[in-house]
Amino acid sequence: MRFIFACFLLVLILLVSAFAMLNAQPVTLQLLVAKIDIPLIVSLFCALFLGVMLSAVVFLGTIFRLRLRCQWLKSQLKRIEEASPTVLTQDKGPFQKIEGT
Repeated sequence: MRFIFACFLLVLILLVSAFAMLNAQPVTLQLLVAKIDIPLIVSLFCALFLGVMLSAVVFLGTIFRLRLRCQWLKSQLKRIEEASPTVLTQDKGPFQKIEGT
């Protein structure tokens, strides 16, 4: 498994290096107060990085809300198990028979 991962990583590094070498032309960024000449690959990687960071910020709220919901559900399950321990059993799998029915 490590060998496959190392091969995949090597191919990815080679592809990114080739992409960077093919996109080395300078581009001019016109900011509000200045103009900057940078290689095209730098601007592409900056745009990619900003997109990844923006996506992470957008999904942090969803992830946080789901974690809170998971904690709440676990506490509810614990409360139900403590209230009637014969209703739920661990060893019968997902299709559990409730005792007394």
